Amino acid sequence: MMHYDRTRNTNIVQSCFLGANSAMKLRLSDKIYFPVCHMNHWFLFIVDLKNSCYVFLDSYYDQTDPFQREVSSTLVKVFKTAWSLYACSSIDLSSFRISYPPVPKQTTFDKNTEDKTLVNNLFKQGIDAHIIN
Repeated sequence: MMHYDRTRNTNIVQSCFLGANSAMKLRLSDKIYFPVCHMNHWFLFIVDLKNSCYVFLDSYYDQTDPFQREVSSTLVKVFKTAWSLYACSSIDLSSFRISYPPVPKQTTFDKNTEDKTLVNNLFKQGIDAHIIN
């Protein structure tokens, strides 16, 4: 989704949204999870439909970092576009807020290993993504 170009990537995004929507209507989901790798860095983007927010879990960059400012802006914009085109839902995404819940931060520069461990641990702990900081 970070490199989505509506003129070139329409079939891929459309297939993903329509395929997921056929298995279970996306509008009925509480949360939709998108593991993202951008510039060799993994983080988790969650669309929390139940609590009307976009959640970013990142063990390295915080919300003030230029990296996260860029990716949050891009992902939210692309998600809104794809949702309006393919989700078959009238949910208004314009009022969703962006959240960066506290997560354990990395202490090393080996981002790939640390990020995968963070995501695995968060899923095991059942982190509630609607926690707003």
